[in-house]
Amino acid sequence: MYLFNAQKIRSILDAVPREIKTGDLKEVLVKGIRGEEIPLEDVVVLLRAIRNEEQFQKVLRTADKIKRKVFGGEVKIYVPVYITNVCANNCFYCGFRKDNRQIVRSTLTVPEYTREIEFVTGLGHRTIEIVLGYHPVLRGPKLAEYIETTKSCLALRGGGSTILMSEPMEEEEYRTHRTAGLDEVYCWLETYDETIYSKVHPSGTHKANFNYRLQIFDRVLRAGIKRYGMGILFGLGPYEFDVLSLMDHAAYLQNTYGIPPYAFGIPRLKKAHGAKMQKPIHRISNREYRLAVAISRIVFPTAHTYMNTRENLTLLLQLLKGGGSEINAEASTRPGGYTEHYLHDGEQFFHYSYDSKKVLEILKANEMNGCFDEAMSVIVRRQ
Repeated sequence: MYLFNAQKIRSILDAVPREIKTGDLKEVLVKGIRGEEIPLEDVVVLLRAIRNEEQFQKVLRTADKIKRKVFGGEVKIYVPVYITNVCANNCFYCGFRKDNRQIVRSTLTVPEYTREIEFVTGLGHRTIEIVLGYHPVLRGPKLAEYIETTKSCLALRGGGSTILMSEPMEEEEYRTHRTAGLDEVYCWLETYDETIYSKVHPSGTHKANFNYRLQIFDRVLRAGIKRYGMGILFGLGPYEFDVLSLMDHAAYLQNTYGIPPYAFGIPRLKKAHGAKMQKPIHRISNREYRLAVAISRIVFPTAHTYMNTRENLTLLLQLLKGGGSEINAEASTRPGGYTEHYLHDGEQFFHYSYDSKKVLEILKANEMNGCFDEAMSVIVRRQ
């Protein structure tokens, strides 16, 4: 099982100069283009490229070149569907935290959830992200029923894939979900800085167990689910420390189980109604965000890089040009948010929502190389 070594990460960061030579960066980028292993010291070289505009642009161009080599013009589009906003955790930055009295709580019944799935599949979506926090009852066979429902609805539309984004569970639960039709498990590890992690995830909650969360993918892979998406929540821990730690964790999983990550997710913290924490501890700039997307592409070329509508569409399209490959368009972060638009309470965090067909038109028309300003005209609502 994975055991995080913070001192190792800090030692590697300290060993690489703040200012890097262009020749050293070139060597790392050549390794990326050739598909060679990128050691952690080289990941730091990529991180340090942010200090020089020419080096920064070289990293972005290399990431785009690698993405096109692996995926061609493919952009994977998914849609999140929330079962519940009831959660037993109390994370400072989340609108679902149990002590938040400012939102309306609800849990969809299976028929209500089915209407949501039928609606989004009717829009053309075939990759469904099933989302919930730590619900004390929606576990094991109960949650499996929602997964089976999702898979059945997709089958009626010709098939598709299911992603589970939830609180980490036991290996046997993942086996149950795999049997029910689960294809992928995604989980953001929030931050690898244990001090900050403990500060924003209060003791006495399930999520307060730092190591249990980090070891989720050991349990997922042992349960036979081979597609996993891992990531961090930018805005909590230090930028370089968290990016390097994420790459180290991914390397451990690949070396231990022979399976690289299927996706990386690196969302940025956004305001949430009723959250105790409204500002990031470590603010992450657009420039840092774009570099992190590019690095994940260079280090793990076959993994999708997953961005969501916490960010506006203009930035999402820029990220697609710099190594990104997986986005959402339509989005609701509350149960019933697609079929009951008149209800506005109960969302998890600030986000945009777009018309997928118009987004696809922009992608096709511009091949992700045109004017991005027009993208903002496709905003249909802000949750």
